[in-house]
Amino acid sequence: MVDLMEKEGAEAVISNDADFCVIRGSRLVILEELMEAVQQEAASVPVYPPKFVATSLGLDVSQLPLLSCLCGNDFTAHVRGLFFGS
Repeated sequence: MVDLMEKEGAEAVISNDADFCVIRGSRLVILEELMEAVQQEAASVPVYPPKFVATSLGLDVSQLPLLSCLCGNDFTAHVRGLFFGS
């Protein structure tokens, strides 16, 4: 997805999937925030690159994938029950 974003010159990926916040080179626009901005006829919408997310959390960008795994995501949902019950 990030390769396509860069190839086509897109400014960001529009998604509700926060996993895009941890992918190097990505910039995320949260779909719900975009829809709200459209309804309010706002001139801008927040864009979340991994560096912003990491800095906001007091982390290094390289730590974001680990945080994602610890919090759980769509790639790890099937193993969550092994550690935290079902």
